[in-house]
Amino acid sequence: MMFDALVSALPLSSEEDQLKRIKELQAENEVVGTELQKQLEAAELELKQVEALFNEATDHCINLKKPE
Repeated sequence: MMFDALVSALPLSSEEDQLKRIKELQAENEVVGTELQKQLEAAELELKQVEALFNEATDHCINLKKPE
């Protein structure tokens, strides 16, 4: 069967190798998670800046339309 051939072609790894690989993946995951957190914080800061500029712009527009 094709499946049996694929399974038999897989390299056998010891439990120690598997645990080492899991630790490597966990470390990579932590690095990626930290980077994503930094990007999220930067995006939130940028959103606050855009909201402040938008509010300032709308305030100016409202003030221009007020009757004197």
